[in-house]
Amino acid sequence: MTFLLSSMVWVPALAAIGLLFFPARTDLQRQRIRSYTTGAAALVLALGVLMWYGFRDQSGTFAFEETRQWLPAVGSSYHLGVDGISMPLMLLSAFLFVFAVLSSGRVRENTKEYFILLLLLETGINGVLCSLDYLLFFLFWQMQAVPLFLLIARFGGARRIQAAWKLLAVELAASTLLLLAILILYFCMTCRCRWRWRRWLPGCFSSALPSNSPPFLSTPGSLMRRPKHRCRSL
Repeated sequence: MTFLLSSMVWVPALAAIGLLFFPARTDLQRQRIRSYTTGAAALVLALGVLMWYGFRDQSGTFAFEETRQWLPAVGSSYHLGVDGISMPLMLLSAFLFVFAVLSSGRVRENTKEYFILLLLLETGINGVLCSLDYLLFFLFWQMQAVPLFLLIARFGGARRIQAAWKLLAVELAASTLLLLAILILYFCMTCRCRWRWRRWLPGCFSSALPSNSPPFLSTPGSLMRRPKHRCRSL
């Protein structure tokens, strides 16, 4: 069950790549695309249900935790995991995307492009929910912003262009603040002024900081001390 979390994140992206090779000229071909996308979303939901029932059997700080070397020069790694808060959110995301695909029957034009963007959006959102590395979290955040902007701009309502640009402005502002916060954490946790930073951090942050100089971005979960079993009753 080591790769369940990565499967939930990357299966939609792989399915989106597969959609690139589907023709979409006739109604039959577009129906095949819709059925293929429904199957991919259903597979992610099945993985989510499997993780949900195996959640109580996990041990450690985070359930289904995966850690692989990625950018050791800056202390960043491919680090995924879920706790009692993010696990139901992952399951909810899987349900919502199945419903989104099933309710997209009125999309008649650019069907392939629509479902590719929808699958990429699912990968970005699932990655945001389970990332335990700040840099990885930031990349997944950007990954979900792009398809969401294009979906609204191309398939939205009458004022879709205005809504899409407003969303982009909000996303850019949020991304700038997020990146700034990441850089502040990086420099204040690796330089000599770290003790000053501790004075301004809440107790839940400062208690989680290691005594020696930590790597670039350890994990957002470890800094926030998200307990694994807090919501196990769900």
